[in-house]
Amino acid sequence: MSIREQAIRGAFWSALQNWGSQAGSLIVFFLLARLLKPEMFGLVAMANIFLALLQIFLQQGFAQSLIQRKDLEAEHIDTAFWTSLAIGLSLFLMSCTGAYGVAAGFHQPLLIPILQALSLLFLITACGNVQQALLERALNFKATATRVLSGTIAGGAIGIAMALYGFGVWSLVAQQIAQELVGVVLLRVRLLLDRHTRIRQQVQRSQSFTQSSLSQGTVPSSS
Repeated sequence: MSIREQAIRGAFWSALQNWGSQAGSLIVFFLLARLLKPEMFGLVAMANIFLALLQIFLQQGFAQSLIQRKDLEAEHIDTAFWTSLAIGLSLFLMSCTGAYGVAAGFHQPLLIPILQALSLLFLITACGNVQQALLERALNFKATATRVLSGTIAGGAIGIAMALYGFGVWSLVAQQIAQELVGVVLLRVRLLLDRHTRIRQQVQRSQSFTQSSLSQGTVPSSS
């Protein structure tokens, strides 16, 4: 595939990801707005303000350095993964502990369990940061778009279903967690499939080399 074709496909999948996710999120928002009270959206919005500040540290971790690195080895990937996971765990604990202070600052005691539940996003995101960086490094925009759109659809479906069954503000919490979780699961599945493909190709090359060597060894030499 030429560079021009790669650029066209990348632009297509990037546009599909951006416009599709925004359209999907907007539809889900309108549906949830008809099912939930405005103050429920306000509670989650306040929680997201605090989480967004901490999220900056996770997004600027070692995983992003994998994209620019010229020579990438397995040790670099492992180091980035465990470092990202350690940062995610630290932010999770920090958010769970800081939930009490944030709730007191906003005079909203209900923020405590909401913040602590949404803190799981730090751990979930940390588990997928490295895989996402590797997709971006490989310019695999199709897989990235599939991940984002699938997460938007799954999270929206779960949020709407829970809102219909009267879960209230927890519908919004579950929507965000499910959206991120589905995306990370798809990343892990993609990683396993790629690994299986590489192993199969290595086995095939090994078998081909062995058969070729045996064939050459059984050819009778001319006297």
